[in-house]
Amino acid sequence: MSTATPMSTANTMVRMLTAYWVSRALYTAAKLGVADAVRQLGDGAAVPVEQIARQLAVHPSALRRLLRALASAGVFREEGGPGGPRYGLSPLAEHLLSDAPCSLRNAALMYGEEMSLAWHDLPSAMKDELPSWDRALGVDHFGYYQQHPGPARIFDEAMKELGRAMYSDSAVAESYDFAGALGPGATVVDVGGGLGRLLACILQRDVSLRGILYDLPHVIDGARRFHEGSPGEAPLSARPEHLARLSFEAGNFFERVPDAADAYVLKRVLHDWPDDRCSALLANIARVMKPSGRVLVIEAVIPSGSEDHFGKWLDLNMMVVTGGRERTEAEFAALFEGAGLELAGVFGSPTALSVIEATKRPCPARGA
Repeated sequence: MSTATPMSTANTMVRMLTAYWVSRALYTAAKLGVADAVRQLGDGAAVPVEQIARQLAVHPSALRRLLRALASAGVFREEGGPGGPRYGLSPLAEHLLSDAPCSLRNAALMYGEEMSLAWHDLPSAMKDELPSWDRALGVDHFGYYQQHPGPARIFDEAMKELGRAMYSDSAVAESYDFAGALGPGATVVDVGGGLGRLLACILQRDVSLRGILYDLPHVIDGARRFHEGSPGEAPLSARPEHLARLSFEAGNFFERVPDAADAYVLKRVLHDWPDDRCSALLANIARVMKPSGRVLVIEAVIPSGSEDHFGKWLDLNMMVVTGGRERTEAEFAALFEGAGLELAGVFGSPTALSVIEATKRPCPARGA
């Protein structure tokens, strides 16, 4: 029997109802560059609000109120004194620095701008399960970023930040024995692989493998430059020995994928799309993969039951933003079955993602 009282549950509900206050405050701090200003002015020490406000050209009283609220959540460090409160960085605030290795500043901007508009219209998505992003912004998610280079840059940087924080390519690559499962000399196709960070990690870990990075033409153009080292980012330009085993191919994965590979990797691709589109993509792969080949889907797997899991909230985000979804193991199995594949195993990783392995479903014997 629950010991909760109506007052305690009401207080909990009010905190949940107003949780967006926290996200909007974080967005505002990221937008203004508050953490960068505190670091620049204080060099590790706490700084008077008036000094930070002058640096940012904002009202000192408004900034004090913002910092006081965020400090109460542990985002900044508040110190008292005769001249009034001073504020410094905390471990959480370091994620709002623009150039920190652990930065999530672009993620704060991404979630606080267009995505928040899509979430505002969540009730409409309840009626038809179609992305409210399209209604709020007049164009689908992918088309919007093609038309708006500024937000597209923020989105790209946010994806890099979240990748480092939650979806580490190197950790994923180490969670599946590619060479052992596929055999030496096998070819791995990274379908919709973007710049190819994951594929580079796979090739660097298993030096007998060959890789094909497959994505849209404009993405492949950027990936070629990236692997040549022009952005200067690790691990790709820092360890270029994988380049001799890497090739690039452009195309639309809903139309075709490279033929006769040993493995097809799809990292955080299926969650962008509803079931019918995923089935079409997986069927394209099943038609051309080797009989002994594997499809390796790298996604969050939603657990059954009512336990708290980030994927359940991410699932709602995918619904309102792209019309996609996060899936349970059973839902992945159903997707595979509809495409002529079958679930072979699920391999966890230290990240929020799992490697979900599928193989080609054997054809029934004649006369059976």
